[in-house]
Amino acid sequence: MTRKKVWAILVAVCVAAISLFGIAAYSQIDGFKERMSEAFELNNQRNLEGYYTAEFEFKMLGAAYDFDRGRYIKAYRRFYSYLDQLKTADGLVKIPDFANNKEELEFYLSLQDPSTGAFMDPSYPLPTYFGPTLNVIQHLESLAESVGQPLRLKYPLSFLEELDSPEELRLYLDDLSTVGTLVSNLPQTPYIFASLDSYKDLERLGLFTFSSEWKEELVKWIWETQDPETGYWGVKLRNSGELVRGGDVNVTRKHVKELLDEDGLNRYEEYPLQYVDKIIDTTLEYLIAGAPDGIAEQHAWSINQYLGQQLLFHLWEHLSTEQKAISKERLAGNVRVIFDRFYLPSAGAFSLYADEDDADLDGTGTYIGLLQALGFFSMERQSKLWGKPDETIHDIRINAIARLTEEDLLPFVGDSDVNSIRFYANRPSETEHASEAIAFVYPKETPVLDALDLTFNLNRWIHSTSQKMGVWTSRETILKRLAENDAAGIRLNESETQMLIGEKILKEYGQLIAIGFDQLQVPRRMVVYTLEDSKG
Repeated sequence: MTRKKVWAILVAVCVAAISLFGIAAYSQIDGFKERMSEAFELNNQRNLEGYYTAEFEFKMLGAAYDFDRGRYIKAYRRFYSYLDQLKTADGLVKIPDFANNKEELEFYLSLQDPSTGAFMDPSYPLPTYFGPTLNVIQHLESLAESVGQPLRLKYPLSFLEELDSPEELRLYLDDLSTVGTLVSNLPQTPYIFASLDSYKDLERLGLFTFSSEWKEELVKWIWETQDPETGYWGVKLRNSGELVRGGDVNVTRKHVKELLDEDGLNRYEEYPLQYVDKIIDTTLEYLIAGAPDGIAEQHAWSINQYLGQQLLFHLWEHLSTEQKAISKERLAGNVRVIFDRFYLPSAGAFSLYADEDDADLDGTGTYIGLLQALGFFSMERQSKLWGKPDETIHDIRINAIARLTEEDLLPFVGDSDVNSIRFYANRPSETEHASEAIAFVYPKETPVLDALDLTFNLNRWIHSTSQKMGVWTSRETILKRLAENDAAGIRLNESETQMLIGEKILKEYGQLIAIGFDQLQVPRRMVVYTLEDSKG
């Protein structure tokens, strides 16, 4: 056989092998997508059973990262090995019952990998380390604070040394900025690892120090890679440069936070935020769609809605009056979806996934955060977004009654803006519409709870659940968030009906102040009921 024929045969074999490998690759990504929902369901189940699941999302994305880099066999083995682990629970860490926060602190410190310093399986690629490490450190910070000691890790965060120079950082970020067609079809891509804004928390805690050159390179890279059409940042297809799904709201939110201060002003004169109008328009589009059906898609949706909302509020002063009105309408629609599909009345808390039977920490933490950003639990926050009570209450009446009846609430029933009614002995001060309320009622059927009702239920759930930590939210984090609510100290009287309590206020004080709130907890209507003179 001649050398020419040998080469021809070798080329033909290689072409056939590449074609078969391509077909296999497509088959594998389809397999990932089909089995991903199963993995999310299993992880949720293990989380509720008390297993440590903080690595879950990052292991999923780690497999996708390997697959995208052509390491198909490794990605396949990673994914299915972990899926089997979720099915059997073999090798998963069960979170023990702790006698106190000191014990819990020591347990989570023990999960740090000594070779990398990360709170992540060291066999996974470097980009997967940052997210779970920051999530666990956040929980450790709360625990350390509760026991009155500074946070000290067992090992240095040595994995960060692999990207602590400006050159290494840019290579790392550029590597994550493109993706192949196959992995681009997953609900989330490894590009999420390109958000490194939490480095400031590591510096604040004294756990790692980044050079000024490193920080400037990060800001410069962010500024250079914004998409001018959508205003967003996102991963691009490797073969065409096309922005996948119009950009990534998660990473965009974090990059905007890096470029703007809390007041929405540019942090850096040489790197001002660009395309602000485009960012706003794109974000408003994100807030249109309702929750999808797939569990993996719901996972991405819940995070995207939460961060999209935060992004919009960070740019709030740049929105026109019309855009703010559109925002309010769409955000109120999302609140209805969240209560209708993610809130479990039997538990008094939220699930991360729609229509589930059990509430969980990640869902509860995510939706509390989303509602907090809306001003749901804070009159101060609410006033900045939607206006002060004197501006939002569009109708005030005075009615003399002998006793409180359902008929007396008809002015609220006929008002489409009113979702719930709170009772007061006196008109509440501008910032105390939650803390000074004595009771509440619903004038008509609604899935959206009043903030008093929700806060009471959430406190009851968080103090009774055995769950300690989800993928990114801990029990301690939720307790801290609830303590920040205006209604944090409220104690509801469950032994009497709320209407009877309202009537007792009327008889005792000679008046009853009733204020109707909409689904965003904005006060919209007020009726002052005075006690009618029975002798007259």
